[in-house]
Amino acid sequence: MSVDLKQDIPDGYKQTEVGVIPEDWIVKPLEYFTSFISYGFTNPMPTVYDGPAMITARDINRGKILYSSARSTSVEAYENLLSSKSKPKINDLLLTKDGTLGRLALVDRENICINQSVALLRPNSQITPSYFKLLLESPFYQDKMLDDAGGSTIKHIYITIVNRMLLGLPPTLIEQTAIANALSDVDALLSELENLIIKKQAIKTATMQQLLTGKTRLPQFAFYSDINSTEGAVEGKHNNTSATIVNAGAYDDGSLASQDSGGMDSRRKSTKPSELGEIPDDWDVAYLGDIAELTSSKRIFESDYVSDGIPFFRGQEVSSLLESKDIENLIYISKTKYNALKARYGAPKPGEILITAVGTLGNAFLIQSEDPFYFKDGNLIWIKKIKGCTPEYLINQLNFNKSRVFGCAIGSSQKALTMVSLSPLPIAIPTNKEEQTAIATILSDMDNEIQTLEQRLSKTRQIKQGMMQELLTGKTRLPFEKTNEQGVLS
Repeated sequence: MSVDLKQDIPDGYKQTEVGVIPEDWIVKPLEYFTSFISYGFTNPMPTVYDGPAMITARDINRGKILYSSARSTSVEAYENLLSSKSKPKINDLLLTKDGTLGRLALVDRENICINQSVALLRPNSQITPSYFKLLLESPFYQDKMLDDAGGSTIKHIYITIVNRMLLGLPPTLIEQTAIANALSDVDALLSELENLIIKKQAIKTATMQQLLTGKTRLPQFAFYSDINSTEGAVEGKHNNTSATIVNAGAYDDGSLASQDSGGMDSRRKSTKPSELGEIPDDWDVAYLGDIAELTSSKRIFESDYVSDGIPFFRGQEVSSLLESKDIENLIYISKTKYNALKARYGAPKPGEILITAVGTLGNAFLIQSEDPFYFKDGNLIWIKKIKGCTPEYLINQLNFNKSRVFGCAIGSSQKALTMVSLSPLPIAIPTNKEEQTAIATILSDMDNEIQTLEQRLSKTRQIKQGMMQELLTGKTRLPFEKTNEQGVLS
């Protein structure tokens, strides 16, 4: 990593070893802002069910200590086998020095310990802990720490090197605090969005568990009735999921308790046993190979690759599409090759499904775009000519039944799915396609809501990165009340 020394320097700014910063900011080595730097224990520690948490590099992620993933040691071992260097205090800054390098978190509870994969940086009175963490999280200092990491094959951050790393920052605690507070507000929004996404995903999982097994029926399909209208459910008019998805209590005779049937017969539809357990009486269990054709593509060789043309997907590209990620190093085949294959054997089209068959197994992708592409044989199973259920319903069943899909894999050390092994996969299907559509619509609306939240989360992270670039370099200064009581550094 290098600093551009040919930048135009605005009035009120100066060129330093860490770039252009305000004239009143200072540049000092990291050790100037700490009272103690060390790393954790190297000796074996007993593991118990409950006790002081032993924090390792893998237990630090997204700026937090993940206590839920950390192992515990006994109180006796904590008190007798560890020195103070392994026992961080509240507001100490933890830095991952092994494994995934450069992750940071502030200590927020007493009686924890760290192992040798984690460094402990104890801020002194010259820097606020929250600002210290944000500064080291910025891209400039992350790159610097990674560039300075030692080791040939496995990299490590050495505290003796980090100790001497130069930092550029405001000389007053009050400006540091103002910057930290501004960025902390964005962090709070990020945390709120992350928790909301987790909640929505849990609600969707629970909804799939109920709707895709028939344990809960949508009200217009749950009772015997002469009314066949599915208006509302099919169109996705369900402002409140709990009001749309009904699993009402029933009396012994099957009549509903405190439920308006909306003109329907009050007798609830019964269930029947199946190889998947109890399912509604008007549902069936069908094998995947009986309701769709399972096939694959024709062989494409590396010699067929071109620099531009029709996209050629492998399992990893399909997995990226499912996660709405950009595809890196996309492979292409020529349009001529694609048209020849399409004319003779067909090509993937909307309403068909691809499922990853090697590597990460069971990622099911419903094709919705008309944009042409081809795919690698053996990497993906092509599910087409779907009958007896809608593609939208089937994709939800495949995603919901991933454990059963995994169970279809063959092989000892390297598991894989094949057309033959996946064909006997049992699927529970409503005989009424309108019910299939209604279920798929509700789950699709939930997916869209989660995707909107994830896009908002991504944009908020980008906003935070932009704010860090502006505030932590002094390009943008926040208004704050200057006072001599804050102790200006020299």
